[in-house]
Amino acid sequence: MREIERQAANLVVAELGALRWKLRDMGGGIQMRDFDLIFEDGHEEPLEVTTSADPNVMNTMNRMEGNNRIKADVRRTWMVSSMRYTSTDTAGKKTAFDRRRAVELLVPLIEQLDREGYERFDTTALAYSFGNPHQPVARELFESFRIFGCNSYVPSAPENEPAIWLHVGGGGSYGADSVTAAVEKAAADEGNQKKLAACAKAPRGHLFVVLTLASEELEYVALLGVLDGSIEQMPPVPTLPASITTVWAGTMERGIYVTPPGEWQRFGVDR
Repeated sequence: MREIERQAANLVVAELGALRWKLRDMGGGIQMRDFDLIFEDGHEEPLEVTTSADPNVMNTMNRMEGNNRIKADVRRTWMVSSMRYTSTDTAGKKTAFDRRRAVELLVPLIEQLDREGYERFDTTALAYSFGNPHQPVARELFESFRIFGCNSYVPSAPENEPAIWLHVGGGGSYGADSVTAAVEKAAADEGNQKKLAACAKAPRGHLFVVLTLASEELEYVALLGVLDGSIEQMPPVPTLPASITTVWAGTMERGIYVTPPGEWQRFGVDR
């Protein structure tokens, strides 16, 4: 994380024409802003760096790395798609994808389907067609699969090595507003606000939000769309607390930043 913070600080220094950054957060249990930006005229501006990474999504990514293949007594390869990074229980608590539970559900089901000659199943259709002889999945399994987000076809590919493969990820629609939502969420964090509020006399307080793939909201993908032109409009200008005047949304190479009520500007390579 420290290396990511330094790269972000370098991008801000280059864009604003500052002389350098000075590390302020030395650890030791004292909550400090990450950097001060030092300008040629001698004034300083605080910079805090954070990420949009969801701990549950990161946990799932770590669990699934190298563990997509599941051994099973099948004659073909089954590709299980649309499994989501997280699950939400009946109490509304979000947790990381439960690979162990998914295996417990999938292996006996798919082994049965494979033995009986089926090549796919569709859990979406289960919501409307229980008892359909062409849907050999018991109703009680539907809710379990729905929780995992497994709601698409599961095609088989007999030419590959027989096994079950899990594909876990995000999904859904996204747009430029997801970038705004990500920076507003980071700006709403009390810790980020307090760190920058400690420099109330500085002309600007900067919050750099590193957007990552470790999120279900797809703000990283949306940012790339904005930068590459596949999303034509810039994100809505965010609403910020008083201690944060300027927000940056970026990767480790490029991105956009804004000081409301101004407009977004590009920074980094390939502006």
